[in-house]
Formats: sequence, C-alpha cells, structure tokens
Amino acid sequence: MDSLLKILEDRLGNDLPFVVYRLPGEDTLVYMAGMVEQLTSHQAVIPPGFLMAPFDSNETSWFMHAEEYRWENLAAPVTPEVSAEMIPRLLRPDDRQQHEQKVSAAVTAIRQGLLKKVVLSRKELTVFEQPLSEVLRTLLNLYPSAFCYWWFHPETKSWMGASPELLLETRGSSFKSVSLAGTQEYLGNLDVKWGDKEREEQQIVTEYIMDQLQPVTRAVSRETASTVRAGRLLHLKTKIKGEMRTEGWQPLVAKLHPTPAVCGYPTEVARKYILEHEGYEREFYTGYLGPVGFEMNPLDHLALFVNLRCMKIDGEQATVFVGGGITADSVPEKEWEEIEAKSSTMMKVLANSVI
Repeated sequence: MDSLLKILEDRLGNDLPFVVYRLPGEDTLVYMAGMVEQLTSHQAVIPPGFLMAPFDSNETSWFMHAEEYRWENLAAPVTPEVSAEMIPRLLRPDDRQQHEQKVSAAVTAIRQGLLKKVVLSRKELTVFEQPLSEVLRTLLNLYPSAFCYWWFHPETKSWMGASPELLLETRGSSFKSVSLAGTQEYLGNLDVKWGDKEREEQQIVTEYIMDQLQPVTRAVSRETASTVRAGRLLHLKTKIKGEMRTEGWQPLVAKLHPTPAVCGYPTEVARKYILEHEGYEREFYTGYLGPVGFEMNPLDHLALFVNLRCMKIDGEQATVFVGGGITADSVPEKEWEEIEAKSSTMMKVLANSVI
C-alpha cells in the first residue's frame, strides 16, 4: 500500500488526475487514472471509469476513463482511537447566527406547509499540514464498512470521504439501493432503541424511494429496516432491490437523486429551497460517485454512493461539509450544536491523520 500512496502523492504534486477507492467491506484498494471529461448527460458515460456527480443535477458531472489502473490488497483494518484533539475551525463571528437564522426560516416555511422537511448544510474551513495519503489511510481504518475514496483533478482539487449510503448498485438487470435515515451515537451495541420520530422518518424515506422506482423498474421490493454502524454513528437502513427495465441505470439515478436523506421532502420542493436559501454551492457534497463498468466484473456493473461525510482539500486548506435535517420541531440553537458535533469527526481525522 505504501508504494501506491507514494504514487498518489507524486501525481498530486504534479497536478495529474487520479482516483483511488475501496468498496464497503472489501480489502482491496483500487487506483485509476486517465482522461477526465465533463458530461451534461450520463447517457454519454462510456465505461469503464469513475463517475463524480454534483448535488445540483443541472451542473456538469466528471467522468474519469480507466486508462491506467491497479488493485492493492489492504492489511486488516486497524481501528485507531481518534484523539480528542481537533483541527481548529476557521469560523467567522456571524457563522452561528447565520446558520440559526437559516434554520429558523426553514422551520417557518415548514410550518406554513411549503414542505415537510429540508436538509440544510454548511461548510467548515480549516488548515492542516499532514500528507493527504495519511488522511486516506485513517479513513480506510476508521470506516471499514463505508465507501472510502480520494479523487483529485487540478480543477476540482482533492475530495475525500467515507460514505455509508449506497445510491445504486447494478449487476446485469438486477439493482440494489438503500433507504437511510435516523442517527444516534454508537456506544458499543447495535441493539438500540429507536424513537417513533426516527422510525416514521425512515418509513417516509423508504416509501418515497419505492414510489420513485416503480415507474422505471420491472420489479422492486424492500426488506425490514435494521440498525447499521457507520464509524461512531448508527443509522436505520432498509435494503431495496429489484429488476431494471431495458433502458439501463440512468433512469434509476434520475429518480433516486437527490435522496430525501440529503435533501428533504417533497424532494423537488426541498431541492429548490436548498438552492435558493442555503447560501453556498454544495459542489460534489451530497452528489454521488463510484465506479462504472469497472472492478473485475462485467461492464454492466456499477456502484454509486451518496457523497456524505466528505471534504474538499486545496493545498493546506480543507473544507468539511456537514448537514442536518430540519423539521417543524427543530430548534435553531440545537441544530447548530448538532451540526458542529457532526463536523468534529473529520476535524479529528485531520488532526490525527498519522497513525
């Protein structure tokens, strides 16, 4: 692995694009490099390669062709104890006030019946000095069950993340997806209690996804919700599977993205609210990404993940993205505290990146 990490650092230093990733639960790190093109339609994707799509579907996606690639077997993950030390955030004096005002405005819109839920996010800036290859090593160790990646292009800069949420996986005409909602801290036990609010939210998200998929699939079914771990958090997760129509995977992605978990619902209303009121461009945060027609599998295989728990790195500055769901009962002060707690994980990773 060390030799591959050196290749990544060398390419980064020479402004040469690459992507490296590990699928959830796997012990193989996949490296890919090649021509990168910007696409306005996923119909133009020609596998094999790696797709990087933004939150706003009206913006262009990026596709890296797999002209150069290699697989690297990973040692058994070592779960490090991330210290309490954190990289300090570069907060402006009015950051908290502005976020609480946005939450308050969203609560008002929800109580007026304009929408039922909206996910509001913000970006937190920090500076650090550790090599990015070591940050990647930490992510791989901390999140063995997540989709971990490092993407770099001189125009987009570096993006890193560890996503717990599958958007779409296909093999032939079969597909899989998940509904993910509800969050609580992992305290060493998966046998936890979920409140009515979390279970109701999970049910709403699951039924929305099922309804969205019905018109573009030949068959679709779901399993019972279960508790899953993602690093130091627990979520409610429902597995969804079925058979695609002959049109391929693009119609499913169009129906699934953005998910209610990163946008809200009704989803189209929430999406427009975010674009008009959030106050910054999410870029690839809460978009989706993953290999298309790659791995050691047929060209009709793809695995796309929602770009959560991620950060953008440009030189020594890192931008950590974090969000939270706003409902009619949300309290602005508590929403700020929750969003700050969520961002602390990546801040700790950056502070303790050399394992």
